[in-house]
Amino acid sequence: MIVLSISAQDSLAGIVAISGDISLITSPSSAQLNQLTNEEQILGFFEQQGVVLSSNLSVSATAPGAYGASAGGTLFAGSTVSSYMFHADTLVDLSSGTQLQATVTLDELVLGIIFERGLLDASDGTLGLSTTSYAALTQDSGFRELEFGGLMQCGISTVDCVTISADRRSVSFNFSVGPYIDEVRIVTATSVPEPSSLLLSAVALLAIWRRRSTDAGLALCL
Repeated sequence: MIVLSISAQDSLAGIVAISGDISLITSPSSAQLNQLTNEEQILGFFEQQGVVLSSNLSVSATAPGAYGASAGGTLFAGSTVSSYMFHADTLVDLSSGTQLQATVTLDELVLGIIFERGLLDASDGTLGLSTTSYAALTQDSGFRELEFGGLMQCGISTVDCVTISADRRSVSFNFSVGPYIDEVRIVTATSVPEPSSLLLSAVALLAIWRRRSTDAGLALCL
């Protein structure tokens, strides 16, 4: 298995490593059915970053573990979060569904994942990008979710599953993709600097500026 570690310069927001059948892309103009396809890769892109939830947000799962069905959960109003979308859509015949497996590691804690059609649709307005057209905006929304048959059937035929790691830093996908969309939205906790930390940073910068100004004055006098 090849693991790609991502430098701070090249990182996609808070994603620090990926492995398996996955690529990171810039935000697409459309994620609607048959508009963002790849026969061999799950495509990941960042969505809203540092959003403060104005109301409670329903998600498909929150706790570490493997999911072959929705467990439900709620992220509470006032939480500061960031969102990442992982999208798989191929043009292959359903009877010969493509098997895609991948893991993404983030530098923030995973608060929840969303993989049900209704919850994906409902969270687009809060977490999605205004510049991306999602399947919820068309009749194709019915093709947008994971198809579950229990963990014992994970990766078989058209059955999907997803796993949150024990340390809540990674999410693994096992998709059986046909001519429809498999999507998982990952929601992470985003740290906001404390006002005191910002004040200390400002004071430090001011001190550096004053020191340089003094040194420059002394040099002119000499």
